[in-house]
Amino acid sequence: MRKANVFKQGKFVGIIEESPGGYFFRYAEEYLKDKNTKGLIPTMPKDQKVYHSKTLFPLFKNMLTEGINRTKQENTYQLKKGDDFGLLLKICKEDTITKITIHEVRG
Repeated sequence: MRKANVFKQGKFVGIIEESPGGYFFRYAEEYLKDKNTKGLIPTMPKDQKVYHSKTLFPLFKNMLTEGINRTKQENTYQLKKGDDFGLLLKICKEDTITKITIHEVRG
């Protein structure tokens, strides 16, 4: 099982996890309590602690490249073809178009 911390503009938002049953995203308690923050997207409002999906959530899937660029990145990072979560961990560490960054949690 792999997991990562999710940040938006440098603020810790929550954790995304990959498991045999799919993907889970949960907002961090401090993010939920902060009245100045909003949910990441309308389909993942702050009013729910844990979200589950059998496939990678569209928000995160849309952060990935496609076509030849994706193939090059998979080869560069020695990832299996179609390893969306692995690619997310490698290419979304900084400077993303969504202002959301992903940092792998090891251990």
